[in-house]
Amino acid sequence: MEQTTCPDSVTVMKRFRMLTLCALVSAAAVLPASAQAGDLGITAELRDGHIISSRRAQSGTSVQRGRAMVVIDAPADRVYDVIQSYGLYKEFLPNFETSRVLSQRGASALIFVQVKIMKGAKTIWAELKLKPRQGSGQTRVIEAKLMKGNVDHFEALWEITPISETQTLVGFEIMVDPDLPLPAGFISDENQKTARKTLRALRERLVGIKPSKG
Repeated sequence: MEQTTCPDSVTVMKRFRMLTLCALVSAAAVLPASAQAGDLGITAELRDGHIISSRRAQSGTSVQRGRAMVVIDAPADRVYDVIQSYGLYKEFLPNFETSRVLSQRGASALIFVQVKIMKGAKTIWAELKLKPRQGSGQTRVIEAKLMKGNVDHFEALWEITPISETQTLVGFEIMVDPDLPLPAGFISDENQKTARKTLRALRERLVGIKPSKG
């Protein structure tokens, strides 16, 4: 009479792990590339070249941050290089009169800027500390914080996320609260407009597209 040898528990576990791994690999193979890389929330408007803007609340004030997003036809590394060329902001960002690097180490820097706001109604100056950090997934972030200046609040944030080897999703947020007797809604609207204009200028700097969209 033949004897049947039962596999031990270690062998069973090895077979189970192998089958699970094969199943995961097979499932990944049938998913679209965007799903495998993670959903970046890229809308049809963004893919068509439009700049999408919005506002979001800022803690401690009724003035809101302005936010904008755009897809740029340039590699993420090139986009990142242009954004961290802080001393050149005056050459292409709207209303910048001065941008000077006071000190820098890698992508971290202390810069001095002078910018016209509110359609030229006021010129603000600020020393900003810019610092890079890793965001979620492949997103790289550069944050700007106010060290001193003639404004109550000044913050900015860049988000650079590769979509492919030739396209990059860029997000930009700005929060400026000038020392002016103006309604919070008006200042919030200016922050949103500035976010849009900034991404238009960045796109034109990188790929020469004039601001005909968004």
